[in-house]
Amino acid sequence: KTALYYTIEAMKRVERLDHMDMYKISGYRDIAWKTGTSYGARDAWSVGFDHRYAVGVWAGNAEGQGVAELTGVHTASPVMFDVFNHLTYSKKDGKKWFSNLKVSDGAEMKVCRESGMLASLECPNPVTQVMPFNGVNSGVCKYHHVVKVTEDGKYRVSNMDEASVNATYFTLPANMEYFYKKNHPEYVTLPPYNDVFIGEKSKSNLGFIYPQNGAVLSCVGKSADEENGVLFELAHKRPMTEVFWFIDGRYLSSTVGEHKLQIEMEEGKHKISVVDENGDKAEVRVENRR
Repeated sequence: KTALYYTIEAMKRVERLDHMDMYKISGYRDIAWKTGTSYGARDAWSVGFDHRYAVGVWAGNAEGQGVAELTGVHTASPVMFDVFNHLTYSKKDGKKWFSNLKVSDGAEMKVCRESGMLASLECPNPVTQVMPFNGVNSGVCKYHHVVKVTEDGKYRVSNMDEASVNATYFTLPANMEYFYKKNHPEYVTLPPYNDVFIGEKSKSNLGFIYPQNGAVLSCVGKSADEENGVLFELAHKRPMTEVFWFIDGRYLSSTVGEHKLQIEMEEGKHKISVVDENGDKAEVRVENRR
């Protein structure tokens, strides 16, 4: 019950697009909903429910051809909300929703507000929530760290003789940080080490967004002799750092700012590796099949 409750709450908070304002009925009724779009935009769907009704809408075309505008959000969901607007509710049912959790439905646990994992001693803002009983077996937050920084907070230090203060940072791997920062402007990147300290290596500042390690790609050219291009994308915590790209040990190019590179690959297995100007490295191994 507890897991179901949080799933429904997450679906209820899905943001509705601006063009959906016309579908917000008087008093605004809570609806938990989800959309989907098939590969190639051949069809789309939207499913939603409240305490009384469940509505599903599928949209497609007889030819089965992909259409750029055919998406769950833009095509199916407006119809779904329109259906909800035409359903009959009594005054008593109008704003009714599922009951809130009780302590007896699960177990109270301290959870990290930022990561959603069980709070560690270094998490500064833990919250107590009713969680599924099996939640005690989940991982403890590994993204909050106490580090020593200069008094102005601009640099990390490791020399115990230097003037420093302790500061807690929420730090994510580069590829996770890339997406998290887009919706969390309050996110602060871990500061670099100062020039005085040379030694301990920080965690890698870069990571592949696409493709993931071990991915099997199907990039078919016009002929069997034609090489096939794949757009590789990399996240770097300091985007203006120059990154050098290699395929199977052969240098390809470098990027600064937006770290994307179209790489031509023959059929078979390949290793794509990158190294930035500071020596940080990352690699993925992929297979290209026709």
